Amino acid sequence: MENRVNNNEVFIEQTFNASPEKVFNAWTDPEKLIKWFAPDGCTIHFKKIKVETGGQFHSCISNPQFGDCWAIGEYKEVLPNTKIVFSLINADKKRQPNKPR
Repeated sequence: MENRVNNNEVFIEQTFNASPEKVFNAWTDPEKLIKWFAPDGCTIHFKKIKVETGGQFHSCISNPQFGDCWAIGEYKEVLPNTKIVFSLINADKKRQPNKPR
């Protein structure tokens, strides 16, 4: 896996032993995404998710020990079976971004 950080951006690349179609589907099908996206021991649900260029999501990862972590984001680029670029910002359940500390 390759990780690069540049200002406020993070680039993550990982190679999977699966077809591009299967990997793309795991990232874009909400029923599949909820099965693997949250850390171990946590769950995730989406109040909103529209996976397309310009689409948005609003999600909550629930951690039994630390509580809920809400996030919002926008899909900047979605190229089927090739590339997904999205933003992710910590927010509240009303979609308001958290203020920096």
